[in-house]
Amino acid sequence: MNAISFLASMAWAVYLFLGFHVIRLDARSAVNRLFFLVCLGMALWAAFASLAFSADTKEQFLLGFQLGSLFNIIFYPLTVHFCLALTRLIPLRPLVYAAIYVPALPIFYRTATGNILFKDFVKVGDYWEFLPDYGSPWLVYVALYYFTCMMVGAICFIIWTRRAATNKQRKQGRIIATAMLISIVIVTTDEIFLSKLDFYNTKAVSPILFIIWMGGIWYAMVRHQFLKITPAVVSECIIANIDESFILMDNEFRIIRVNQAAERLLNADRKELRDRSFSEFVTEESIMAEMERMRGGEFESMSCRMHFRVKNGEPVFMDTRMKMVKDSHGDTIGVMVIGKEVRGLKCFREHFHVTPREAEVIRLVVEGFSRKEIAGRMGLSEETVKTHITSAYNRLGVNNRMQLLNLLKEYNMVSEQPGDRTVVLLR
Repeated sequence: MNAISFLASMAWAVYLFLGFHVIRLDARSAVNRLFFLVCLGMALWAAFASLAFSADTKEQFLLGFQLGSLFNIIFYPLTVHFCLALTRLIPLRPLVYAAIYVPALPIFYRTATGNILFKDFVKVGDYWEFLPDYGSPWLVYVALYYFTCMMVGAICFIIWTRRAATNKQRKQGRIIATAMLISIVIVTTDEIFLSKLDFYNTKAVSPILFIIWMGGIWYAMVRHQFLKITPAVVSECIIANIDESFILMDNEFRIIRVNQAAERLLNADRKELRDRSFSEFVTEESIMAEMERMRGGEFESMSCRMHFRVKNGEPVFMDTRMKMVKDSHGDTIGVMVIGKEVRGLKCFREHFHVTPREAEVIRLVVEGFSRKEIAGRMGLSEETVKTHITSAYNRLGVNNRMQLLNLLKEYNMVSEQPGDRTVVLLR
């Protein structure tokens, strides 16, 4: 075993370790599973390369080289798939999958049936040297495809870094994009540009050189929790033991986790609910508007009564608390929703027959808005607002805000959940 073969075997072990480490963190994550496949492809590529580099005869060398090349081909489209799935820059639809994987098929076929990149392999001392076939159109096609795949991956991380909403993601993206670009420059320089010089023959050590990119990912994991601690990595045992309905969302209000109580509430299993927008299940637009304000930093938590749309059923009225979830960096990583069903709204409507205008005025009065603020929000004059308030008070048999609040509590209409802001719904 020569030095290059030894380094390739070490790279094989590193790639395999990193892949299993990430899949152990969260095997349910599609991004983690894709990264595992990337690492597995690199590990097998490096393993067969190690055998080829230490081969004594050309026949042994060609066997190891050809087998390693097959996994090398798989590595590049998987890398693009992983980068797009992680950064979510574009939706992954059938045409996108075709654009990623179809160009690799002729390369895979030609590699499985013979060598298409090098015109010869020569052993000089303990090392095998590669002589590229610069006259082959296949070399141009393969080089362009490989280079495009890696540049697309690097650009994905650069754009992701620029759009990142958190400091942690920006640091992760910078580290990984930088490591990826360094790998691309070194591999391209070694196998394309320097190989054209008369005195230099490449030893095709790209399965070793890509450890620079993997090293960047490992550093991002250790230092900045890349693929490690995200809203998706929530302990199922904690969630399962919460009696109330529990929903965890990311910063875009997409559902990440639910417990069994939430599954029963929404009449759907967690696979159906995952990655769906929370707005699909909320009937009141005002609630989503308040959540946008909470995400904007005006307050960190809110409590409200709201309706949840239920699959094949009537909307369910819930006493709900929402709270922004932050990590150790102080960055917001998601929204937690906890709630339980209440049954007072129907009785309240049937008993008092409150009009939609009166219901809106009552809601704003309970939430603490002044008559002037209510007029501004509803686009009415203060005198009209006063008329609505008087009419609502007479209909409900109360004389002031405190009596109104007590009446709503009797009908279980005011949230019992703590929060920086309380929202009341009467419609």
